[in-house]
Amino acid sequence: MFVKKILIQYIDIMKNSIIKLSVWSTIVLIIFTGVIIFIDSIFMPLMVSVPEVEVPNIVGKSRSQAIDILTDQDLIPIKQGEKYDGKIPKDMVVMQKPEAGKSVKEGRHIYYWVSSGELQVKVPNIIGRTLRDASIILERLQFKVGEIVQTESELPSNTVISQAYHPGVMIKKGSRIDIEISVGPSMGMVRVPGLIAKSYREAESILKSSNLSVGEITYKKSSKLLPNTVIDQNPSEETLLNSGDPVNLVITK
Repeated sequence: MFVKKILIQYIDIMKNSIIKLSVWSTIVLIIFTGVIIFIDSIFMPLMVSVPEVEVPNIVGKSRSQAIDILTDQDLIPIKQGEKYDGKIPKDMVVMQKPEAGKSVKEGRHIYYWVSSGELQVKVPNIIGRTLRDASIILERLQFKVGEIVQTESELPSNTVISQAYHPGVMIKKGSRIDIEISVGPSMGMVRVPGLIAKSYREAESILKSSNLSVGEITYKKSSKLLPNTVIDQNPSEETLLNSGDPVNLVITK
C-alpha cells in the first residue's frame, strides 16, 4: 500500500514537470517565430530598399578629392594605409576596394590606399672604399654609379674620397651617385716624415733626404727634454708637400 502511494506521487510530479516544460517550449517557439516574422517582414525589406550606387574610380585622385567623390555618392571613405609606387605621385590614391564600377549599397565602406612615392633607400658610406667595393655596395642597394671624377690625393689610387650624397640620407631607389676617387699623389710630391722627438740635426738630415727643407724654427723651454729636441712640426707627418717645401719646427732650448 505504501509503495503504491509513492508511485502515484511520482507520476503526479512527472506530469507537472512535463506540463511546465511544454509551457516553456511554447513560449520559446512563439518568441523565435516572432523574430523570424520581424526579420522577414520589416528588417529585410528595409535592407533591400537601400539604394545601390556604382563605386566611382578614385585611383589617381588626391586624398581630399577621393573623400569628396565618395561622400557625394553616400559612400564612406576609409584610408587603409600607404604603398610605394613609382608611377603615382605621393599622397595620391593608388588602390581602392571595392573596385570602381561595382554596385554597392549606400553607406558602404570604400577602403583606399595612398602612394608614398618611390621607394626610398638610405645612402651608404663608401668613402675610403676602393672603386670596385664602392660599386658593389651601391649596386646591392639598387643604386647606380654616376659620374666618376679623378683627383690627385694622398690616398691610394682608386680610393673613394667623396660622394654626391651624405651617408644616411634617404633617396629614391635607382638614383645615380657621383663619386670622386683618388689617383694618388701628383708627380714630385713628398710625404712629410715624422720628426717629433728627433734632435734638430736628425730632423734636418731626414728632411734633406726627403727633398724637403727646414722652415721656421720656434724655441720653447722644456725641463724634461734635452735642448734642440723637436716637440712639434707643421705640416704634420704623412702630409703631401711639393718637393723642396719647408717644414716648420718647434724645438726645445
